[in-house]
Amino acid sequence: MSELNLPEIKSYEDLTVNEAKDLFNNGALVVPLRTGEEISSVIFAKKFLELVCLKKLKGTDSATKTKTKDFAVLSNKIDVAQLCKCLERHDAVLIEQRSEDGSKIEKLWVATAKDTFKLMQ
Repeated sequence: MSELNLPEIKSYEDLTVNEAKDLFNNGALVVPLRTGEEISSVIFAKKFLELVCLKKLKGTDSATKTKTKDFAVLSNKIDVAQLCKCLERHDAVLIEQRSEDGSKIEKLWVATAKDTFKLMQ
């Protein structure tokens, strides 16, 4: 997985619509939301925009109103073939590195099909 050089990202417990908008404006592909040490849902830019308009959300409203549970989180120990298989179903996949005892997320990355092109020769 290290050969992919994936961008490291942060997860959040809660965000306002304005805070999520700023993350997307700064290039975020996905905004992971966590409950404790588990990624419980994510916000994708396209769905975020649709739901902000549809629900007429204000900048100070919680961005969790735009979350989805249709996402995948994989271990950083998987191989690239498994990642590619998962990317067939999802536009973006979260990859996590956990502490040795598995209780904490130490690092989090996001992968897209575009990232796997780096492996083609």
